[in-house]
Parts: sequence; structure tokens; C-alpha cells
Amino acid sequence: MKKSKVFKELRDIDNFTKQQHEKQVDKAIQEVYESDDFKMNFYEYQQVKKLGWIGWLIVFGLFIIGSLIGVLFGYLTLNIERFSKWKGINYFNVLYTAILFFIGFIIGFVKNRQATKFFNDRRRRYQKTLELKEAKLIRIKKMFYLSGFLMLVLTIILFVVFKI
Repeated sequence: MKKSKVFKELRDIDNFTKQQHEKQVDKAIQEVYESDDFKMNFYEYQQVKKLGWIGWLIVFGLFIIGSLIGVLFGYLTLNIERFSKWKGINYFNVLYTAILFFIGFIIGFVKNRQATKFFNDRRRRYQKTLELKEAKLIRIKKMFYLSGFLMLVLTIILFVVFKI
């Protein structure tokens, strides 16, 4: 008899904490999405998230630097017997591409962690917080992914067309 009463009290406490948590999450969502200046915040968020001309310069800069270092690495591996001809270029390009995609993945992970902390709910980790810091992270992630995509295209072209 006493055990069931204790378990019922524990269940009631658990239900109460769940309800309080849901109220807190709903309040955070209402502050973000149902506020008076939602449209202004969303517009600012979209503008900060976009890649400007400086962002595109950074993308092409990362691509050109990776390509040049790949050619240098290929030149340095010409005298190694295990590498035939310029194979070192493709090995470096694959490694550099993987690093760029991995950095983009890590930035996405950090963004999701910040959203989890903001909403205090792990189920909302993919939801936008409309903070400028999150928009900047998305822009940086785009830069790394686009540079990685360009390096991937270069690697495929070198492998298929030039048989390197």
C-alpha cells in the first residue's frame, strides 16, 4: 500500500517536471517565432546567412590554396617509387576535401548544440533560433562545404580525365 503511494507521488512529480519543461520550451519558441519583430529578425537572419562577395572570395581562396598545395605535394612525391607519376596530387586533394567536409560537419554540430541549449530541448536542435551568431555559423559552414565540393570536382576530373 505504501509503495504504490510513493510511486504515485514520484510519477506525479515526474509529470509536473515534464509539464514545466514543456511550458519553458513553448515560451522560448513564442519569444522567437511569435514576437512582434519576428519579420525583422528573420530578414536580418537571412541577410547574415547569405554568402556575399567576400564569402565567395574565401571559398575560391580555400579552393585555390588547396589546389596549389596539392600540386606542390604531387611534385614532392614524384621521386617516391610507390607513387606513380603525379598520384600525390589526388591523395592530397582527397585528404583536403575530407578535412573541409569534416570542418563543415563540426560547425553544424556546434550550431545544433547551441540550438539545443537555446531551446533547452534536444528535439529542437535543428530548429532556427534566428540569432545572428547562428546565421554566421551557417555562412561559415557553407563556405567550407562549397570549397570541399569544388575540391571534390577537381579530384574527380583529375582522376577521370587525366588518370592521375
